[in-house]
Order: sequence, then structure tokens, then C-alpha cells
Amino acid sequence: MKCILPRSILPLLAAVAPLLVARVASAQANPDIQLDTPPSPAAPKLAPLPPPPLPPLPAPRRAPREEPPTQANPHTELESGPPTADQADPWPAVPKAKEPTVSFPIIRPYASIVGGVSVDAPIQYAGTPASAGKPATPGSTYADTVSTIMMSDFGVRGALLPWISFESEIMANGGLSMTGTSVFEGQASLQVRKQLIHLAKDWWVIEVGRIIDEASVDYFSAHVADCFLMDPATEPFLLFDGFNLGNGVRATVEPLKGLRLGFAANMGNPTSSSAIFAFGGAIPPTGTVFGQSAATVQTNASNYPTDQFQAYVFSPSAMYKNKYFEVKSELQYFFVNPNTDGGGAQILRGYNIRANAVGHIADDLVMPFVNFNYGENDTVGSSTSIISADRYVAVGVGAGVDVNYQKKFGNYNGVGFMFAQDESEVGPTGIIPRSRYYNVGTSYWLAPMLALGLRYAEYTNEELNQPKGQAQQPSSGARMALLTLRLVL
Repeated sequence: MKCILPRSILPLLAAVAPLLVARVASAQANPDIQLDTPPSPAAPKLAPLPPPPLPPLPAPRRAPREEPPTQANPHTELESGPPTADQADPWPAVPKAKEPTVSFPIIRPYASIVGGVSVDAPIQYAGTPASAGKPATPGSTYADTVSTIMMSDFGVRGALLPWISFESEIMANGGLSMTGTSVFEGQASLQVRKQLIHLAKDWWVIEVGRIIDEASVDYFSAHVADCFLMDPATEPFLLFDGFNLGNGVRATVEPLKGLRLGFAANMGNPTSSSAIFAFGGAIPPTGTVFGQSAATVQTNASNYPTDQFQAYVFSPSAMYKNKYFEVKSELQYFFVNPNTDGGGAQILRGYNIRANAVGHIADDLVMPFVNFNYGENDTVGSSTSIISADRYVAVGVGAGVDVNYQKKFGNYNGVGFMFAQDESEVGPTGIIPRSRYYNVGTSYWLAPMLALGLRYAEYTNEELNQPKGQAQQPSSGARMALLTLRLVL
């Protein structure tokens, strides 16, 4: 059968046909476009293909172990300069071969916080009855105390160039015997610690400001330093032995690998340097040179120590260190003017000889150490213008050991013990005060920067009579147990 369409429809079909062909081709190329004609009911609907399986993830890599800081960490308040070149601290070190590839200037804060509990049990002594020429002495009845303690040191360090660095450190102490200070009334006790500018190149170092003479620091157990060596069982013997933190200048040179020669100078009133604690003997009306100068803070309207006394400390030193041991020695020479107001007072002179050694056994698994000092100085009579024939003589000895039983596993868990004894006398027949200090402690690092500490300490003070050498009843002493948590940032 032949279908005949009207001629008027043919032009319309010719115009519409290309549009229909383009629509069908687009639909085939893009299945999301739906044609107006519904799909055939007989055509099966295919399910979407599943996504290809992902490749297996690689096994997680363990992060490298971070070793906690030890007593050699530069921000410990008993250390002096910046870290050595082999330490991993980001603060610029003294360049050895080439300067570090860092951008300057650098400023970095740091802090250490200690909190915990201290149990203090004073050692009780019975009184003595009156005897021929000696009055009776009463006994002691001090009460035991338990205190929650807090201490911290914080500051900022940085560098302007690889050879120019600086440090500023403040300490919030725990008050007398760490029993606390008034926080609510804004009277928390702060101490100015290191404030220094440090210049260094390959073989020389110069420091100015409020510095620590590293040759004046006794070796000590890292596991008994949980309270920054600021408690009654550790601080006194450090000061007696000549620990020098004060306003001054210091320089060291390294002529041979491991050998350093140093010289420090401190000048000012006696409170400007802690080394003056080693200068003994009473100054009229009462107290030592340091004590007399410090006592005027309470009576001076400006709350500054008196300038009546002027002290000079000059300290040449030699230090040597290698993989197996290190030793250091120092001569502290003192000049003290006890009366600058008069202008005619005689200068008091004295010296303190120090020697210290520590061993590094099995890569610091065991670290034994010994300390020794001997000092003499002039004393005055009834007036500061008269030098007495009796000289002050002091002897200090100490020893201890650290056992870092997990050092080979990458941490510094361990135990430590140290003992110190100090004796002094004025004249051949004077009374000899003797102090003894025992400390045993352990550290367990809960995290790279968090340590749990436990320590037992005991200290006693007694007097010996000359010439018999018989010991009297000790005048004071206490036993302490401390549980601390120390955070080092």
C-alpha cells in the first residue's frame, strides 16, 4: 500500500528530522538523559558494577622514642651555657664545624613545674643537764608536718645569630622549707635566676649577666634533684661548697679536645653572688658577710641590701671530659671590704679550692661521683677594722652514684644516692659546726617530659668541741619523704 502525505507536511518533516537524530545520539552518549519514549519492558535493568578494591594500607610506622631530659638539659637551673653540639635541643648550640641552618632571630620559652607531697619529721633531741661550766640545754618538741608543695622555673631563650644567644629565667620557689608562700595576696616568692648574654665560637665562650659558673657546681644525683636542689636536704651543702650563681662575666677556651680552661669574675655587694656563702666567719654585730648584707633588706626603706660590704670573687678553673669520665677543679679567690663607708677598713682575703669527678660507666648506666672543697679566709675581731688572728677553715666532702637501669632502652628511669658532709671552725680552739646530708631517690618517666619521683632525705646539724673532739647533742635536723610529679617543657 502506498502512503501519500500532503506536500505541505514535507518541509516540516525535513526541519524536525535533524533535531530528533541529534537527541537520540546525545542520549546514547549520556545515559543520564532520558528519552520521552519509555524503555521496552522486556529490556533487563543491569545492576551497577561494584567499585574496585582499595590497595591494602601500609603498616603504621612507630614514632622514634623521645628521650626525657636529664641533668644535662640546658634549662636545668644548675647548668650554665647552651647545649653542646651533640644535644638534640632546638636552641642553637655552639657551632663546631659549620653554622646551623636555621633562620634568626629565634625565641623559645621553656618551663619546669614540680608538685607533690612532702612529709617532714624533725629529729627530736633530749636536753642536757647543767654541768661544770655548762648551762642546761632544753630538748626539742617540734611537730611533724605534711605539706603539698609546688615549685617552677620558667623563662625564655633564643639567639640572634649562631654565635649570639641569650637566656632569661625566673623561679617560683616553695617558700621556707617548701611549705608554701602567700599566693592569694600576691606575695608569691619569685627568684631571678640566669639572665645572660652568651657569645661563642668554635673554641671560645664568653658570658655576661647573671651567670652560673659551671666549674662551681658539685656533681649530684639526677634522681634526687626533683625540687631543683632547693630543699633543706640539698641546697645548704651546694652553697657551703661554693656554688656560684651571680652577677659577673665568664670565659672559657678549649685548647685541646675535651679540655676547657675558664675564668669567672663576680663583683658587687655580697648578695650579688652566691659564692660568698663559702666565705665564713662572723661579722659584727652578728652574722656572716652574706647574712649581714642580706639582713638589711628588711630594715632598708628601699628594700635593697646594703652597699656597706663589697665583695670580689675571681675563679680560674680547668675542666676535662671524655666518654668515660669528667673532672673539674677551681680556685675561688675572695676579696671582701667589710666597711666601704669608712674608707679605711682592711681587706679580708680568702680562697676555696674545689675538685670534682664523675664516671660514665657502660654508657651512663652507672655514674659514680665525688666532690671535695677546702677553704680558708680572714675574720675580724670586735671591729670590722681589725683582722683577727683566728682564720676560718672549711672542709666539704661528698659522694654518690646514679644507676640508670633503663638507659639502654632509651629512657632515664633509675635510682640515685648521695651523701655530703660540711665542717668549719674559727681558730684552733673554736666550736666546729658539722652538717650531714643523705638523699636516696628514684625517677620513673611516665612520658617523655613527665617524671614521677620518690625520695627519702635526712639532714643533721651538730657541734664538736675542741680539743677533745667529743660530739654534742645535734642542734637540729629532720627526715623527709617526698613524692613529686615533675613536668619539663
